[in-house]
Amino acid sequence: MALYEQYALELNVPVKYDLNHRFSEVIASGVTQVVFSAPGMVGLHRQMYERSGVFRANSLEQLELLVLQLLDEPERLRSITVIRPPDGRSVIYSHRFCPLNL
Repeated sequence: MALYEQYALELNVPVKYDLNHRFSEVIASGVTQVVFSAPGMVGLHRQMYERSGVFRANSLEQLELLVLQLLDEPERLRSITVIRPPDGRSVIYSHRFCPLNL
């Protein structure tokens, strides 16, 4: 079992506005994730947050509320479909976001 696949929910906290490869590794594992980031972090690539299974919180209050809601409804959390890359492997994003066909 891969690292992320053993969890129902993953919290991703980017450091210095760098979301890095973990974002795509979690998508490839099929696990729902919450990204704690500022609204403008992804710039022109906002469609990344429109993917099924990706949630964003930009304040501690919003993060707490979102995580509690997701964990309070385990059936809803398990029913979220995360669309994996076609080859089943991680889609590697370059540093600072490279446009992709998501």
